[in-house]
Parts: sequence; structure tokens; C-alpha cells
Amino acid sequence: MRVALATAFVLIVLPATTKGQSARIDALSLQAGARARMLAPWTDAKYELITVASARPDSLRYSLEPSLATTSIAWQQISKMDASMGTHRNTGRGAGIGLLVGAIGGAVLGSNAPGNEFRGIQRILQGILGGALGGLGRAVLGTAWQSENWIPVALPR
Repeated sequence: MRVALATAFVLIVLPATTKGQSARIDALSLQAGARARMLAPWTDAKYELITVASARPDSLRYSLEPSLATTSIAWQQISKMDASMGTHRNTGRGAGIGLLVGAIGGAVLGSNAPGNEFRGIQRILQGILGGALGGLGRAVLGTAWQSENWIPVALPR
């Protein structure tokens, strides 16, 4: 039971992002059409998704995601800004986590089966089956789950 709990703890903690985002992009180097998110006084502590139209030394021209109308804002009014570095799917990560959790779950279920003669073989087979089902299920979920990578923007002041 301790091994199962320790494994579950490791599987929950390890996927957490451990690397810090130390690199920053200069705001004036943002190209037209770049996808970004910003915090401004009117956004109520929620990021506003924008598309950059142009970046000038004194202001930023942008359009909100659903519309094409552009708006201009001074850099001083933006509290925080991040630029998108693209998206990725989590198929491999999901399959790996599902494989480990499914194998452990299958082995634990196999150990609770009645009878002593084939308990070891049954535990191995249920571990393999649980791992295969868990890996397949999490791979499907990982394919459907898409993540976007954001990098901070150094705002001119």
C-alpha cells in the first residue's frame, strides 16, 4: 500500500512545471499577427487574449480575439503581458501517466483476487491489462488536451 501511495504522489507531483520562465521577449519585437494575452486596468484580473497589429515605442495596436477592429493602448496601461510561443498536445505524457497508474491499479486489483495458486500470474496479467487500458485512455485524453506555451513580454516604460 505504501508503494502505491508513493507512486501516486510522484505521479501527481512530477508533471508539475518545475522550470522557471527566465527568458523574456522585448515588446517592440512583437510582429503583427502575434497572439498574446495582457492584463490591463479594465480586465478585472483576467487575461485578455489579443492579436498584435503593431508595436510602437509609445503604444500597442491590437485587436481582440473574436473581432477585427483594432485598438491602441499605451504601454504604461498594461500591467502584464505574455506572448504565445505555440501550442502542443500532451499525448505522450498522458500515455505514460496512464500506463503507470493503470499498471499499479491493475496489480493492486489482481492482489485482491481469491485463490493462492495463480495470484502472482494474475497480478502480472491485470497489471499489464490495467497499464494498457490506462495508457490508451490517457493518450486519447492527452491528444484532446491542447496546451499553449506563454513567455513573458518585457514592457517598455
